[in-house]
Amino acid sequence: DAGRVALVVGDCVGHGLAAAAVMAQLRTASRTLLIEGHGPAQMLTALDKFAGEVPGAECATVVCSTLDLVTGELVYASAGHLPALVVGPRGHRWLEGGRGIPLAVLRTSARDDAADVLERDEVLLVFTDGLVERRGESLDVGLDRLARAVTAVLDDQDLRALDLEDLVDGILRLLVPQGSNDDIALIAQRRPQ
Repeated sequence: DAGRVALVVGDCVGHGLAAAAVMAQLRTASRTLLIEGHGPAQMLTALDKFAGEVPGAECATVVCSTLDLVTGELVYASAGHLPALVVGPRGHRWLEGGRGIPLAVLRTSARDDAADVLERDEVLLVFTDGLVERRGESLDVGLDRLARAVTAVLDDQDLRALDLEDLVDGILRLLVPQGSNDDIALIAQRRPQ
């Protein structure tokens, strides 16, 4: 609705056209549910049922957040997806609440929302695992690498003045300089000044 924005990032098992088709169906269903007024946890609960009927959607992961652009209220929930990252001049924090299992694993499970506040000098980053996952290493190592990359890109710059495209481009240049074999999505959102 007016004054709020939703950010949804997901990933499914597989690659190529088949995986893209599954994610397109999940994206359309997510958008419809959000437009109908469902919050993040409600959307993921309904998406569980839908994913159970879509071949290839089992074990898909999704993180959904809604941000009130005026108050900074951030409501979020995750279906097995990596935590979102909030960065600001005072450091960073991972959004660890509202976590649940991937889609279509247990279709009867209810999801829970978590809440936070995004301050005017902070940026929310949501991303797919292709940004941080590397074969043979712990996921924690990849998440730490992302936090260090954000710090390096910011390197004493005023985050409020930094263009978000420049932030995203800088992170991608540091983390995947040669490209990736995996799909990568990285979305950055801030409250208007």
